[in-house]
Amino acid sequence: MTRIARSALLTGISLPDSLDEVGEHAFEGCRALLSVAIPGSIESDCGALTSIWLPDSLVSLGDEVFARCSGLRSARLPEGLERLGDSLFSGCTSLAEVNIPESVTSIGAGAFAGCGALTGVELSDNVTRIGSYAFAHCTGLRELNLGRNLAEIDRAAFYGCTELTRLWTPVNVGQHAVYFRSVPGKRYAVQWAETLAGPWHVDHVLSTSTTQTRAVFDQPAGLLFYRVVLAQ
Repeated sequence: MTRIARSALLTGISLPDSLDEVGEHAFEGCRALLSVAIPGSIESDCGALTSIWLPDSLVSLGDEVFARCSGLRSARLPEGLERLGDSLFSGCTSLAEVNIPESVTSIGAGAFAGCGALTGVELSDNVTRIGSYAFAHCTGLRELNLGRNLAEIDRAAFYGCTELTRLWTPVNVGQHAVYFRSVPGKRYAVQWAETLAGPWHVDHVLSTSTTQTRAVFDQPAGLLFYRVVLAQ
């Protein structure tokens, strides 16, 4: 593919799996273009790319758009974006700063997998789904705030997050699974609150035997948020 430049009326394009190269200036002058679906056959080698800034007119990003851009350190995503594609930033090992716009409702599978430089991510109340392995192996991730309307967390969404000590999760779907870094032999208290400001109420205390603990809890009546802390 060489170019589809200056197609003033083009708003979206899906590239075929048979495509193996996108040429220079391919979408130059496509001022109405809102979305581009890039197939996995396009190999990415953006090691020199350090930052991205995307315009607010963009509403969709396909799968693996910035995958394996190992030098990428920051990304500014536009308001109006509704979904983060599968493996969107997968393998971006230097990515330390990224905003999740309030317009985003779904985070695709593996969207931030392997982003070891990320230390914290805050999601708005509009996010309702986090895909499988979305934050897997984010080894620098220490704290994650999840919105109160989150309804689905797919399997292993936080697998391998060895530094994750707190996962703030709304409890509005009956049960939630919490993943947290633990010290074998230590006791941890499960606390609940109506708001993130507290007050926090202890529900029960659990003991751990591994360095990464998963536990499933039921929702106490009237309490929306929980956290896990070292028991006194």
